[in-house]
Amino acid sequence: MKWMFVLLLAIASTANAMIIRHDVEDAKYQAAAQSDNSTVTFLGLYKGDEIVLGTGSLIDKQWIVTAAHVANELKTGNKVQFKTDFYSIKEVIKHPLWKERHFPNDIALVQLASPIEDATFAKLNHAST
Repeated sequence: MKWMFVLLLAIASTANAMIIRHDVEDAKYQAAAQSDNSTVTFLGLYKGDEIVLGTGSLIDKQWIVTAAHVANELKTGNKVQFKTDFYSIKEVIKHPLWKERHFPNDIALVQLASPIEDATFAKLNHAST
């Protein structure tokens, strides 16, 4: 478990953007999305309807990295969708220095109750552009 916190801190200190960058063409993100095999969707209930609570990136068979403000809405047992399959959340770990409505340290880990076997794991992008 300790290695997961080290990974979490490494990602938090090197990431420039969680979703998109203003200086990258939308077409590049659209092309990447066509072959994406590491994104999951967090689902929850609101007034009886199933809604999307946010997304995350698989970094291991049972671990997802996401924003802490997304993780703040997640609970043990919530559904996680990967392609057409559903998984259950086992644990949610927010960065220990994150505070609600503050973006420094806005990162979290989510552990699944069972592994996703057919995914590609997200990797850090070390490119400068």
